[in-house]
Amino acid sequence: MSDRIRGIKAGADDFLTKPFNREELLTRVKSLLRIKTLHDDIEAKNRLLRTLFGRYVSEEVAAEIVADPKRHLKLGGEKRDVTVLFGDLRGFTPLAEQLDPQDAVDILNIYLTLVIDTVFRFRGTLDKFRGDGFMAFFGAPIRRDDDASNAVRCSLALQEGLKHIAFDKFPDLRLHMGIGINTGIVIAGDIGSERRTDYTVIGNEVNVAQRFESNAGPGQILMTGGTYERVKDTVQVRELGPLRVTGKQEGVMAYDVLGWHEA
Repeated sequence: MSDRIRGIKAGADDFLTKPFNREELLTRVKSLLRIKTLHDDIEAKNRLLRTLFGRYVSEEVAAEIVADPKRHLKLGGEKRDVTVLFGDLRGFTPLAEQLDPQDAVDILNIYLTLVIDTVFRFRGTLDKFRGDGFMAFFGAPIRRDDDASNAVRCSLALQEGLKHIAFDKFPDLRLHMGIGINTGIVIAGDIGSERRTDYTVIGNEVNVAQRFESNAGPGQILMTGGTYERVKDTVQVRELGPLRVTGKQEGVMAYDVLGWHEA
């Protein structure tokens, strides 16, 4: 009995004792092969899920979602406290009209590679691209205490990264981005139909973040008071006063993000 227990603890899936029956041996082997096939099938599906989620979040976050989907994913959406980040290139559309389409696509791909890598590095979820703009959010499907901080640090890293992007074919070309950030309660979840769904966030706080992005100048990061209250001990800002936002009766406090320093 002790040898049997040692064998199972060592990783054995089954055992036979002598004298053994050949038919029983083959039957047990076939049973174990069926289990192995099911196990391989589950692993293949998990890899596929990680790959699909990996289009929106980092590999680390994707693995965490797949490991516990009931905790992180709820169909139909739920209220979540998230920080939303919008970014958009300034002046790229008229420039792209003068370029060969392939050159414009090559420039966008280099720029979007920076966006994707940076958002994932700060554990954000990449929602969608809008031409040369994008939307990301922090706090869903996985919530962390430093979501607002990660969003601000991500935006600073994006602006810094753009300074170092160079194009061999266009040595004088420099890209400039405007960014808007807001924090608040939204609905996060799978939105759509049975045939096509997107994991996204919706709500007025998302619209506010987009309005702030549209008001940001080249190289500027504008964030709301809702975000500032979460990061005010570690961020350098210039207070701009209330900003008029469509759908809001009163202006929303705006802050120009200048830099980051540890508390």
